[in-house]
This record gives sequence, C-alpha cells and structure tokens, in this order.
Amino acid sequence: MADVLIVNKQPFVQRMIARELEELGHFVVTLSDGIESIEYCKNKGFDLALVDFDLAKMSGIELLKEIRRLNPSCLRILTIDNNAPEKSEAESAVRRGEITRVVDNPITQKEKIVSIVNKAMILRQKMKSVAEIQKEASKSGELKFLDEAFSQNLIDLSLQPIIDVKTNKTIAFEALIYSKHQILNTAHSLLSTVQKHNYFSKITTITFKRARAILDEIVGEYLLFLNINIEELEDTEHFFSSLEQLSPYSSRVVLEISGRCRLRSFLRLENQISKIHKMGFDISIDDVGSGYDSLSVLAEFNPKFIKADISTIRGIDENKQKQRLVSLLCRLASSIDVSIVAEGVESKAELETLKQCGDIIVQGYLFCKPLKDFSLLNEYRDKDWSSF
Repeated sequence: MADVLIVNKQPFVQRMIARELEELGHFVVTLSDGIESIEYCKNKGFDLALVDFDLAKMSGIELLKEIRRLNPSCLRILTIDNNAPEKSEAESAVRRGEITRVVDNPITQKEKIVSIVNKAMILRQKMKSVAEIQKEASKSGELKFLDEAFSQNLIDLSLQPIIDVKTNKTIAFEALIYSKHQILNTAHSLLSTVQKHNYFSKITTITFKRARAILDEIVGEYLLFLNINIEELEDTEHFFSSLEQLSPYSSRVVLEISGRCRLRSFLRLENQISKIHKMGFDISIDDVGSGYDSLSVLAEFNPKFIKADISTIRGIDENKQKQRLVSLLCRLASSIDVSIVAEGVESKAELETLKQCGDIIVQGYLFCKPLKDFSLLNEYRDKDWSSF
C-alpha cells in the first residue's frame, strides 16, 4: 500500500478520489493549496502525488517540480483538461523528468482512479527494483576494486619532506597513501571507498607494514608522520597489534589524527590515545583551525605537533586575518611546548609570510611533491632549503 497526496481545489473531487483509494488500503492526505502542500511535504514523504493543474497561488506543474526537489522518489502525476493551453507545457515537463505522467481530467470514475494508481505503483516498484540492482552492482563493483587494490599490492606510501625554517633542514617526512589502481586511482577515491565499506583494518595493516620498511631504510633521527583515522583506532586489537611492529622506532613515529573530528570522537578513544603515548609514540593533531573542537582536542591529548589547516595557509600572504590566526597559533604552540606545522605551502610569498608569524615548520609543493621514488630520499633528507 502507498502514501498518496491528493492536491485539488475541488472538495468533492478530493473526497471521491480519497474514498476510492482508502478502500484499497492506501493512506491518503488531501489538500487544496500548493503552498500548504509544499510545507506538508517538507515533513512527510509520499509514494505518489496526484495533483491537479488548476490550483490557487501556483500551478500543479510548479508544485510537482517542488515535490520532486523535496522527494525525488515520489511519483508525480498531473491531472489537466485535455484542451487546456498548458497541456503542451505539462508534456514538456514529463520529458524533462519533472513530472512522471500527465492524465486527462476528469478522473472521478472509480475505474480510472484505480487504474491510475495501480499503474503508478507498478512503475514505482520497477523503479525501486532497478535502483536496488544498481546499488548492489555499485557496491559489488566497489568491493571488487578494493579487493583488487589490496590483493595486487596497488596501495603504497609516498613521502613528503617536512622542513624547519630556522635551520633550513629536513626534520621529518609525512607518509601519504596513494593508489595505483585503475579506478580507485586517487587517495580521495580510495579512502572514501575504504570508509564506505569499513576496510580500515586493511589500511592500518598496509600503512604500518610499509612504514616499518621505510623506517628501516631512512638512516638518522628523521621523524615519520603517519595519518590514521579515528575508525582505525576503534578496532583496538588490530590497531595495536599492527602498531607493535613500529615499536623499535616509536621515538621517530608521529601518529597524525585529524582535528576535524568532534571532541566526543576523541573522548571515547581516550584509553587508546593514552596507550599510544605509553608505547612511546607521539601524536599530531591535523587540520587545527578547521573545526571548533580542535583546541579542546589539544587540551585533552597532549600532542607534540599541531598542523595548521591547509585552507588557512593558502593565500596567507594576501590575507591579514589568516596571518593573525597563524601568529596566534604560533604563540599558543610555544606556550604549551608544541611545534606547529604549516602544510600546503606553494609559494615563496606564503613561506616568507609564515616565517614572520613565528617559529614554524613547513611542508608543501614549493619544496617537494610527495616522493614515490625512494632512491631520491637521501637527496631530500640532507638538502639545504635555504634557497627557498
């Protein structure tokens, strides 16, 4: 059975159609005004809207367009006189997908009412079946792509140098995930699909395994920043068993967590973050300034680094408000013995402005794109960045 909206300014037509549909077991709402109908539809979804063209304040076509916007899955049937000059406009609306079907008035005969609704329900069921098939096919395809990416070793880490502007030396590298899969070929497409299908444990496994190999390769006291998701921490047993392999390098590993998460997301993981500290790993809070909970997170979890949100750094040389914000962050970081990292630096003007804001560490395309060829690591590890 269906939820049906009838909009017709003639009360006797409303009653007749409603009676016939209610006898068939449908739930029916009758209204006569387009504006009132829109307000009603904001709070109630319908399977079918049966709307007459001739309404007060707006036409039936305009109402059905708005119903489509509010509830795209609702079938939208317009009733109109066959000789009405607006009939061609209604048929054009059908071709544009704004209306599902146009039916000629009158529709007061029981057989016609039943036929209209039955055909509409058959169409709705077909549309629903097609949508479910498409959704399942999409899900199956995404899972297939994920399995390919993991099983064929198409996921890896690249490294981007992090530079102390006081010494002009590389002090760390950030490990950034990337994908060589033909379809999931960007970090965004990969990670959004991982999140959609809860494949975080596999990301954890790959990230920490590859990080161990990188740490074995990078000689010296250079830090390695590893991005982790809140969802990874929620799988506590798997996360810490995977993290254990990095224990020999715990003093060189910084686990970077996004500050975009709400404080309550961090609070429910207080024990896990405490354990990370006890194992000797440091924490970095990413995207500070992008969410109102960021400063609360700083107070709760004692990070060693905070990263200024990339949107704050972009164009900072031309934006006094951004300059004041970063200067404030630098003073805050200094007062709580935390280092601030500005990521996404792309121009010398941005770099010079950041230097004036206070003690700061930087990274970005101005210096180096993420390195996939690790044979270049020695060059960038020992590079003097004073020319920038």
